Amino acid sequence: MTRKNYKVVRGIKPNVFEIYEDDKLISQDPSVRDYQKVLELSILKFNYRAFTQVIAIGGGTGYTPFMSMPAKDRREFVEDLLDLRSFSVMNQLIKDQSKITKDELKEVVSSIKSLKKRFYCKSRLLKS
Repeated sequence: MTRKNYKVVRGIKPNVFEIYEDDKLISQDPSVRDYQKVLELSILKFNYRAFTQVIAIGGGTGYTPFMSMPAKDRREFVEDLLDLRSFSVMNQLIKDQSKITKDELKEVVSSIKSLKKRFYCKSRLLKS
């Protein structure tokens, strides 16, 4: 496996944001946000929140102790750190499908009850 060297050049005045891979400029997206996502997700392999939690733990601004974070943020942080986001997406899809199936089952059970009532009433009429 070959190791790649990266260099990130950022500046405010003049406004500069460049990412070099092995001394070659990585093509820039029209949007700085998209280019930032390339840096976070493709090169660093984690987003800003994960960076601040893992790298900037020294007590700088933006740092919240892990156990002080809301449960949702703790889960997202661990998912980002371990690259488990796809499992959350699959879990949500399963929950949605399960709800749809339960609703369909309720409709079927209701239809069966209605048919049983009709059948019972007709059979009583036939017996009379």
